[in-house]
Amino acid sequence: GTALKSSQGNFVEILWDIKELAYGMPSIGQEEAKDQHGASSKDLEFTVAINATGQNITDAEKFTLMNDNLDRTVSLKTTYGTYLTAPKLLDGFVTATNDHVAGREAFEMAYTPAGAVSFRTFDGRWCSALAHGSITASAEKVGEWESFERIDNSDGTISLKSCHGKYVSAIKKAKHVDA
Repeated sequence: GTALKSSQGNFVEILWDIKELAYGMPSIGQEEAKDQHGASSKDLEFTVAINATGQNITDAEKFTLMNDNLDRTVSLKTTYGTYLTAPKLLDGFVTATNDHVAGREAFEMAYTPAGAVSFRTFDGRWCSALAHGSITASAEKVGEWESFERIDNSDGTISLKSCHGKYVSAIKKAKHVDA
């Protein structure tokens, strides 16, 4: 095994399988292993955009909260089998383009004094719901736009409501193919 220090300062022991050297994730190929922080699922026939524009809770507004990351972070899985992904650039938008968990799909979930939840990225920035609905991951501290009401749904999923009164949604889009 190998001891590694997580982005939150915790030490974890990784037991390596020779076939799974790319951060213990069997679905990560060589291309993704080159950049653990920006891995993507190139075989998917679609992309998934994340925004906070949902009027009510449908399947698009339901996320499976995955609590079993080695460094005590969480990941949010969409109804399409992809995970919320923090952008490489601090001014980028949160997406859900990966079908596996790597560094950018793991978030620290923190509770605010008011009982809302906030999500801290691999880079130490906080996810924000902007007034027009986009979700970014560039805030240096938690404020109103970085706080989400957590709704526990009866089917075991969760939904997140922004301070603007809209639900975080995963919107499936056709993948753009260059001719």
